[in-house]
Amino acid sequence: MNPSSTDLDRFIENGARHLTPRQLAELACRLDELRETLTGFRVAGYPKIEPQLRFLAGVVEECTMQRENELPVTAYLEAAFALLYLDREVDLIPDFVGEIGLTDDAAIAVLVLCRHVEAFARFARDRHIPWEPIAPS
Repeated sequence: MNPSSTDLDRFIENGARHLTPRQLAELACRLDELRETLTGFRVAGYPKIEPQLRFLAGVVEECTMQRENELPVTAYLEAAFALLYLDREVDLIPDFVGEIGLTDDAAIAVLVLCRHVEAFARFARDRHIPWEPIAPS
């Protein structure tokens, strides 16, 4: 672990590292349901969050079905962690807390994209997915 890592980086690394095969399988089974909940998903300060989360769902789907083998395992696991975190009932900022309740969920997803931006950009390019609407800013 890099000594300059932020607490949120360490939180993501630790969460991804401790995902179990069962959690990943359950997430894979729930991806369609999760995608439905993303329709109209908005978080102040994160204008691209809906397409970013949909992109991460696509990454997890391809990796889980073993159609993708060039993406680093850490990128896949962190994408899965971001989606599982979004789906948690209890997290750092409770989702029901007004306008800020989903800020932690969005921040984790965007940080995961930033941490693996080159790998995710290549993943998108290889699948002819426009990167600009997804790229973290």
